Amino acid sequence: MKMNKKIFSENLINTLKKYGIDADQMNYRVVPVFERGKKYSSKDDFIRLNVFPPDKISDIVFSFEDIIQRYSVFEPLYPMWIDVYKKDDKKIILYSSMRYRKPSEIMNREGGYKPFIFLEDDSKYRNSGKIL
Repeated sequence: MKMNKKIFSENLINTLKKYGIDADQMNYRVVPVFERGKKYSSKDDFIRLNVFPPDKISDIVFSFEDIIQRYSVFEPLYPMWIDVYKKDDKKIILYSSMRYRKPSEIMNREGGYKPFIFLEDDSKYRNSGKIL
């Protein structure tokens, strides 16, 4: 199994399309999720500090192309998982693992579009104090 920018992009498009959402018409925000007790590599730290800095990233709104570009910094390494939530008619929130791994380690998600899963409800994140 491989993962590259094209496959990653198609997987996000297909995840959204399944719910009648046109990926190109949406704006995106990234909410980095740090998992307690998990090991992080130096690449993970680089991404956390330079690509998705938690103290700055929450206010940035990305286009579809921009978000694909950002996530593809260390192609073929991608986040372990990304939870996708439609906040409103124009905004998608991407709750994202900050652990980047090779394709064989990326979590299989329901629906078959690694590493994405669509959330009907994001209360597990809202209740944890994440900035939306």
